[in-house]
Amino acid sequence: EFISGEERWDCIIFNEMLYYSQDPQSLLLKFSNFLKPNGIVIISIYQKRDSLRARLGFSMTNARCTRIVKAFIASKQWTVEKDQKIGRPDREPWWLLVVRP
Repeated sequence: EFISGEERWDCIIFNEMLYYSQDPQSLLLKFSNFLKPNGIVIISIYQKRDSLRARLGFSMTNARCTRIVKAFIASKQWTVEKDQKIGRPDREPWWLLVVRP
């Protein structure tokens, strides 16, 4: 378990990792408490297509995680600074999100 003590940061980055958690909302909420006032959270998720198994909710996938994270951010009314897909025409894109809790 991560313990920050009194230290706070200007920016926390979740780079290609939230979809490894079964509860990405809890991670976002927990780590947002380690931000300095007006700090930002940066999230990137590779937008790989869901399988049928994932669409039925049996496992966490990139696209499912993106939907969960977007809904969580909206429910908490965090300020969205950037919401963008980045990529090339021959590859599936990455989703980049910058928010202020």
